[in-house]
Amino acid sequence: SAAPAPAMSASQHQVERGDTLFGVARRYGLTVAQLTQANPGLDGGLKAGQTLRLPLNEQAARQPEAFRHVAFNLLPGKPAGPVHYTVKRGDSLHAIAQRFDVSLADLKTWNPVLGNDGGIRAGQRIVVKRP
Repeated sequence: SAAPAPAMSASQHQVERGDTLFGVARRYGLTVAQLTQANPGLDGGLKAGQTLRLPLNEQAARQPEAFRHVAFNLLPGKPAGPVHYTVKRGDSLHAIAQRFDVSLADLKTWNPVLGNDGGIRAGQRIVVKRP
């Protein structure tokens, strides 16, 4: 999943079909909070063709995406644990996978309690990201 980031310039990103805030933020070594702060008025949903402003400094803008991603993951301190999500009414496993930019297969692997049918219920806590 190391596809090149489709960027218009070092400080902008052209949204493509299937992009999520989490996925775009991760691609550029940002947090979702940084991305939403740089783009006031985002309602949480992205639309294909939309242009996002990226809060990149000069050094980060010159680094290839792979290096930014590695540097982002190797911050000193406590190793990151798995990220959990509490299922909300109306959620589907597919929608959760898209929201967190992970595959259905990974969600099922990380959550053996889901079983083969992948059934989820509101209030259930599931792993959506492994370190």
